[in-house]
Amino acid sequence: MTTRPKADDGRAAAGSAGQPPRGALTFWLEFFRAPTVLGNCFESTAPLARAILEGLPLEEAGAVVELGAGTGPVTEHLLPRLGAGARFLAVELNPTLAAAFRARFPRVALAEADAGELPRLGAAAGLEPGTVDVIVSTLPFLLFDDATQSRVLGAAAAVLRPGGIFTTITNRPAWLMPSVRRFAERMARHVGPVAPVRPVWRAMPPAYIYRSVKPAD
Repeated sequence: MTTRPKADDGRAAAGSAGQPPRGALTFWLEFFRAPTVLGNCFESTAPLARAILEGLPLEEAGAVVELGAGTGPVTEHLLPRLGAGARFLAVELNPTLAAAFRARFPRVALAEADAGELPRLGAAAGLEPGTVDVIVSTLPFLLFDDATQSRVLGAAAAVLRPGGIFTTITNRPAWLMPSVRRFAERMARHVGPVAPVRPVWRAMPPAYIYRSVKPAD
């Protein structure tokens, strides 16, 4: 398990002037290899990463998990906000993106595995069920079937402490897409009451943030 990395956490350079960051290019190539798995050819932008994290109690959190970490665009903004003793675990299933993440953050704990196995992954990293304060997800939930959505949401709920926060995004508006409303209802059943935060228009495509708090036992 990784505690909060120091300022020089081994992050690789983002790319030279006029060129896209290496992580963005890697993500773009992986999308065209498996578009139905990644769901979006653009990795999270800096405005989206900041919006996802806005208002989360990361500075006070003792344990934080990131699901669908990709090459680390959200991680880059998340790590500096963690307290000195905070524990952090990233999860990424795609081996190419996981390799890019490790090159960018060589001292950050990453589980290259299915997010639905989070209780086992957390326990292996020293995070027991019911102890995680915040889970940040950019998984493409709307591409998952109902059973997979339930399995991943249930896994997230199992590791969250009572009062812990789960936050995720979609790229479709709930007012237009019944699939988003069904997902939000499923998220509420498995984790806790759901509150939409706000749309992020500067994301590509625009993103919609949802947040849920696990009820006290």
